Amino acid sequence: MHFSFGLATGVVERTPRRKLNALSTQLRINVGLSREEIVETIMQMAVYAGFPAALNGLFAAKEVFAGRA
Repeated sequence: MHFSFGLATGVVERTPRRKLNALSTQLRINVGLSREEIVETIMQMAVYAGFPAALNGLFAAKEVFAGRA
């Protein structure tokens, strides 16, 4: 169990943040959230994670939205 958790943690740490943001956006769309709900959630994240992190999330979401259009 500890090995698999460590391996998963290592994979996540080595995955570019933008790729994780895009995956998160795709998963949110798959469970039925609207674009507006996703953007609102990312904007609220700015308070907790910082404005640069929120911008990265918005850019990743924009790419996902463009790919699904």
